[in-house]
Amino acid sequence: ENELRHSARKVSQHPSIVIWDGCNECQVQMNGPTSIYATFVLRVVAEEDKSRAIWPSSPASGWKSGVDRLTCRPTGNDLVTYSIKEIERTIEVHGNYIHGTGFPAVNGADDLQPVNPLIPLNLSVDTESIGLGMPSVFASEFGCVTMSSFESMSATLDPRHWGLHGGAPPDTCSDGFNRICNGTNVMAQRNYPCSSIITSYFDASGGYFERTGKNAFQRQLYHCMIGQALQMKSTIETRRSKNEMGHLLWQLNEIWPTGGWGSIEYSAPNGLNAHRGQILGGRWKPLHYLFRANLFTDVLATCSGDSGLCYIRNDGPEPLRCTLEISSISIETGARGLFLKKSVDMKPGPGSILTFSLNDLPCNDSANCGVPVDGRTHYLSLDVIKKGSTDDKVKLISRNDMLLVPPKDVTTLPPSSGLEVVVGSCIQSDRAEGNDAVEITVTAQVPVALYVVLTTEAPGRFSDNAFFMRPPVGGGKAHPQELLFYTFGDSTCKDLDLLKSTIRVEDMAMYQNPPPELPAAKIE
Repeated sequence: ENELRHSARKVSQHPSIVIWDGCNECQVQMNGPTSIYATFVLRVVAEEDKSRAIWPSSPASGWKSGVDRLTCRPTGNDLVTYSIKEIERTIEVHGNYIHGTGFPAVNGADDLQPVNPLIPLNLSVDTESIGLGMPSVFASEFGCVTMSSFESMSATLDPRHWGLHGGAPPDTCSDGFNRICNGTNVMAQRNYPCSSIITSYFDASGGYFERTGKNAFQRQLYHCMIGQALQMKSTIETRRSKNEMGHLLWQLNEIWPTGGWGSIEYSAPNGLNAHRGQILGGRWKPLHYLFRANLFTDVLATCSGDSGLCYIRNDGPEPLRCTLEISSISIETGARGLFLKKSVDMKPGPGSILTFSLNDLPCNDSANCGVPVDGRTHYLSLDVIKKGSTDDKVKLISRNDMLLVPPKDVTTLPPSSGLEVVVGSCIQSDRAEGNDAVEITVTAQVPVALYVVLTTEAPGRFSDNAFFMRPPVGGGKAHPQELLFYTFGDSTCKDLDLLKSTIRVEDMAMYQNPPPELPAAKIE
């Protein structure tokens, strides 16, 4: 008990702690051994910290007594959970978990078990059951495995093993969850394989996984991380069509420089160059940029590629008065077909939602009326636009660029997007972030580039990443993407040389039908 009290006192003032949870993946029942979490562990924690909510376990069905019903903060009374018979409905869920398979490793299965790519999105929305006054669910854990960037992974591997299957004979691994692998393949120890994720989204024929080397490994890792991002994008957009009032993903960051479940890579604990290939704070993966771009923003609009059912959701505390534009974009030419442009007036959130169908909308562009969107040649773009409160300037508050088929089924990607990156001047002590920021410009020689990803060994993050590039309304080449690179920790504008020398850019076209030697994007 003294050790528990000491630990609670030691960390209770840390700002990252928002709730105390008794145990993970167990059910606290008062008539069994798990009751100790209520009668001892959380009782002691509640005595030490009355300012925070406490929760029996994850998942759980809440407390029968001992906490305030609204805030879940302890009242000083005995902590008692509901019995199984008393539970009327589910209020917290775990899963699903998208595990990797297709290669003998310490986690996963040897045989390839492709996952459902969830593209096109399949939605079913019951607006009458969504809102604060309706029964809701909290999703406390779900996720999809992936690997990390080439910069992170290659630093811990001999170049002979730069490949997802290690460039060596596969190990022999035992059955079960805690597998023991015998052999010399170093990739057997790198968590779940990514083979099943990649094959669900990308063409992995022609000895794809047997290839090794810098170009092959970069291609594989790009596909692996974009696969995770696409899987979780569809999952979260589906979950936000329901009355789920909170989502936690497994997991935030990797705990070592390899594969896992995280959306942020392993962080070098002692700063730059302490662990080669890793950066202080952890490099953001594509999925983490999608969180920031729209998946976890207050306002999200999305559509089902099957039925045409769409929704726009406002989880912000203020009413939303905006304009919604839904367009189809030709991947080959960049030509834009406008499905919808309408004013939207929504109540405050959370859980304020409106639905409509693309099949029922009057077309503003007669050339596209009644023509279904062919996901092999087009993608869908949903823009939520709002005028400023003090001026008439238009602000894009949400953009959702959606593929309507898995990437491997897109037929009009160019052999190369001709991407170029220019590292510009430095803005010292950027007000929005506190640290220095560097101006970045990305250009393309084609009208459309899909899932453009920037990576560097410099400590920091980009203002946007894993984005689509498209031309102005009048057509032509894709509009240049103006970005900022925000430095992490003690890194400043003085580290521009590292940024310039290590920044690289990738996109979907670069790896869709790669030549024997993949072309590198031009960096200036």
